Amino acid sequence: MPSNEYCLHAVSVSYNYITFSGEGYGTYYGPKCLNPLRTISTYASGKTFCTDDEIFAGFEKIRRECEDDGLEFLDWQQVVANITHDNIAKMRVVEFDEVPAGINITDSVRLSKSFFERVGDTLVCMS
Repeated sequence: MPSNEYCLHAVSVSYNYITFSGEGYGTYYGPKCLNPLRTISTYASGKTFCTDDEIFAGFEKIRRECEDDGLEFLDWQQVVANITHDNIAKMRVVEFDEVPAGINITDSVRLSKSFFERVGDTLVCMS
């Protein structure tokens, strides 16, 4: 994987541990392709931990994955167009395993630094 895709990939994989209300469930790629809450959350955590170049490259990687799986990908730039730095700062920050399995999150959330690093470190060990 190109190095500029890694940061948002780690963010996106972290959200596999969280279930959001709404569309996309039933396939592996569905939530990251079709769920606006997850898209906003991914963007918010991307803005927290990644550069703008890494965010663009990472969402392009997600788009390719969605298309390869036969799914449309939300226009992430349109979905996040009205999300400001202030909105991101006010989002709930979640820790790893804070949200029990099967509980649907109804708002966008940001990853804690330790959550992001835990998943990122795991991905590095697996490569």
